Formats: sequence, structure tokens, C-alpha cells
Amino acid sequence: MVLIAVSCAHAPQAANILSDMRLQKAAALKNEADRARSLCAGLALDACLRTVGLRERDVTVAMDEHGKPYLADHPDWHFSISHSGDFAVCALDDVPIGVDLEQHRPLDTERLAKRYLGISEPLTREKFFSLWTKKESYLKAVGIGLSGLHTEPDDRWHFKEYPLRGYSLTVCSQKAVFTPSLLVLSDGDTVPLR
Repeated sequence: MVLIAVSCAHAPQAANILSDMRLQKAAALKNEADRARSLCAGLALDACLRTVGLRERDVTVAMDEHGKPYLADHPDWHFSISHSGDFAVCALDDVPIGVDLEQHRPLDTERLAKRYLGISEPLTREKFFSLWTKKESYLKAVGIGLSGLHTEPDDRWHFKEYPLRGYSLTVCSQKAVFTPSLLVLSDGDTVPLR
């Protein structure tokens, strides 16, 4: 498994790296921060794909009947993308995988936990986002989206949380073995061009 987070500060590099489709998708977004996150999601996907000899601009990303993205020309590779705040993250593996990233921000965690997670006791913001990213990473891995919010994972699925200051980040996989660390390309780093 490969897991890479890219800072939105890298968005200006996207024009030289990403496919026209990804660039057009980002350009269609009205909010500048959303455009940057979309571009960085593409950069995170590209960085993951490079580890297996592929490039984002050379693959075809399609959607299944539930809206789950997949690599049409490379069905043996599975990926998941998430973005929040100042980062986008991508996970890539040879088994179904899901990733969710959420920036810790003020929310009515008690109301949301009760409504969406079925939890009625008070939760800290960090605990709420930890539970939320676990749930959403699972929904992304199985490809059922938020309509399956009350679906619980069976024992075929495994989870790992990764540290990223100010965020909750969880990966869900059918493998019990996870990459030991998250590679973070932040403001001072360069996105490799090879």
C-alpha cells in the first residue's frame, strides 16, 4: 500500500503534471480553495501511481454504478482519495481500499454523532472525527457511499489511523498489513516530477 498526502500549496504545480480532465474538473469549481484541493487530490493520485510506474495523466479514471472511482485500464490497482482543509490524500493498493481525511474544525459533534453514528454520549472533536473517518473510509472501500452510513464493517475489513496534526486520517483495507507511515508532501517539499 502507498499513502501520500499533498499540501494544497502544491496546486500551482498541477498544470505541468496532471491530465486535462483533472485540470478542467478543478477549473469548473467556483471556490479557489476547492480548486486547490481538487488539484492536490490529482497530485496525490499521481504521486501514488508513480510508485507503480503509472501517471495520472496516462490513466483513465471511471466511476462504477455507485460513483466509486476506479482505474479503467488497470483493474488490479485500487485507489481512494480524500481532501479536507489544506491537504489531499491518496491511498493505492492491489485490494479494495478507502481513505478519509477530515480537518478538526468546530462542529456540533454531539448532534452529528447521534444522527450519523448512533452514539448518544458526548465526544471530543478528535474522537468524533476519528470515528467519522473510520466509517467513511469503510464506505469508500466498499463503494456504497454515505447511503450506507449505518452499515457496519464485517471482519474482512481492517483499519489504521495515521497522524497528521489537526486532522483525522483513516485507511480501510481488506489487508491487515498497512504501510508503516504516511508520506506528507508539505509546503517546503517538492512534488517529484519523474
